[in-house]
Amino acid sequence: MLASGKPFTAVLAFDDLTALGVVRGLTEAGLRVPEDCSVLGFDDVLPAAVATPGITTIRQPLKEMGLLAAEWMLEALEEREHGTPQKPKLHKAQPELVRRMSTARAAKERRKDGKARKNT
Repeated sequence: MLASGKPFTAVLAFDDLTALGVVRGLTEAGLRVPEDCSVLGFDDVLPAAVATPGITTIRQPLKEMGLLAAEWMLEALEEREHGTPQKPKLHKAQPELVRRMSTARAAKERRKDGKARKNT
């Protein structure tokens, strides 16, 4: 993204560990997180909480998902024993945004080098 020269104000990483790498790369390029670029991760792993800056992340309800998966597995085994057809199931678990210090409002303008211009 930096090499493209195209302006950007945020990066949504695949996961929190990748987000930590993004913070390092932006810092090495002379950008400040979150002043010049916000960084958002996914999973809410421990390093995201203790990093500087702490990584804003999306937390999945893992306990709820695990309990539901176990319940569905037991139901499927029971249905299989009785010879009843198994119906596909879908559950959309509600994620949670965990706000930390790696995100901020976007600057209105950016210079060609990617650094934010001061708002006037």
